[in-house]
Amino acid sequence: MDRRTDPEDRRASHLTVTPAGRAALTETYDWYGGVLSRALADWTPGEVAALSAALARLTRDLEVALTRHDNLEDAR
Repeated sequence: MDRRTDPEDRRASHLTVTPAGRAALTETYDWYGGVLSRALADWTPGEVAALSAALARLTRDLEVALTRHDNLEDAR
């Protein structure tokens, strides 16, 4: 990761992913994809679809729950 001070606000920083960081992210993504593929290898397409739908619902419900609070501290 490369960090540079924001020229307009010296308290802030701009972060960019370096080529080495991109390579590490790709490696991690590929590793996790392999683990997930092995874990779900014996699942039926219907079971995978049900898991996907449940995770999507959980994500939506968490977003709704968090937006109903004035700040994240209230959400704890």
